[in-house]
Amino acid sequence: MADNPGPTVTFRALVAGEQREWTGRVVRTAAALNSQTRLINVIGVIEDPYGAGADDGTPMAPGLFVTAEIEGRTINDILWAPRASLRGTSQLYVGDVERGVLAIREVSVVHSDEGGVYFRDGAVAGELAVVSPIQSAADGKRLRIRERQPDGTIGPYVEPTITDEDAASEADAQANLTAGQSEGVAQ
Repeated sequence: MADNPGPTVTFRALVAGEQREWTGRVVRTAAALNSQTRLINVIGVIEDPYGAGADDGTPMAPGLFVTAEIEGRTINDILWAPRASLRGTSQLYVGDVERGVLAIREVSVVHSDEGGVYFRDGAVAGELAVVSPIQSAADGKRLRIRERQPDGTIGPYVEPTITDEDAASEADAQANLTAGQSEGVAQ
């Protein structure tokens, strides 16, 4: 354990009206995923929580509800899409705007959570991820590509236009797939 310490974990809680913070390490994980949540339990430890590990003299008391942030490594050059666009474990549905058809892509999933899926390969930034259910999905199936409007209604998809001023401040227009890096994705 001393030769290979786990990731740093920061615990935070409101104690007597003040925000407190304690630092520890992940020491182990549960042996299996929770079948209902698809999450895994992680055990973090604070060395000497009543002494040196206390936050300005405030210990992390047993039974205290906390939020925990686990330090992860940075993964570069990945894409993100809404979770609903991932079908099965590695298929992403993409709406081909120019042809008005469904494109089914195999992607290399790096990480997924309730908010989205992070992946490499198989799509490019700016393509539209399909989040609606599709019956009898097949590559090349005709689609009517629509999008949620600011007022919450569904309307026809309108290709974003970029002015020279927009291009200077925002190099890549984003639709539903975003590129870049994700900080803190634990693996």
